[in-house]
Order: sequence, then C-alpha cells, then structure tokens
Amino acid sequence: MSEPSTVDTPSRMKTLIRRARSLLLLTVVVVVGVVVMQNTEQDHVRVLSMTIQMPKAGLLAGTLLTGFVLGLLWSQRFRK
Repeated sequence: MSEPSTVDTPSRMKTLIRRARSLLLLTVVVVVGVVVMQNTEQDHVRVLSMTIQMPKAGLLAGTLLTGFVLGLLWSQRFRK
C-alpha cells in the first residue's frame, strides 16, 4: 500500500501553476528579446507632426513597455 502524500493536492496545483506561469513569462521575455535585438537598424518614425529617427529596437521596446504599463493600470482598475 502507498502512504498518503504529505503535500495536499491544492498546494501541489498552485506550485504547478506558478512554475508554468514562470516558464511562460521566461519564454515571452526571451522571444521579445530576440525580436528586439534582430531589429537594430534605424528607421524614421512619425509621431503626430514630428519625424524621429530611431532604431526599430527602441520603438519595439517602447511600445512593449507602454502596453505593459497600460495593461497593469487597466487591470488595477477592475481589481478594486
């Protein structure tokens, strides 16, 4: 006969979900890093009436950061 597990099932499930979430986050960070680093050439970007010359990597990183911050702010709005 097998002995009962010392760790309860909900606790194991939380640990599994936490590990899966960490792995997914790491994968997304690596993929985003690769995409940003492959786009280092200069490009002209028009913002309203201004034209800015900047690397595509900077544009991608700025867009990602802006989206992340807006997503955090939006999610905090509904948590209260």
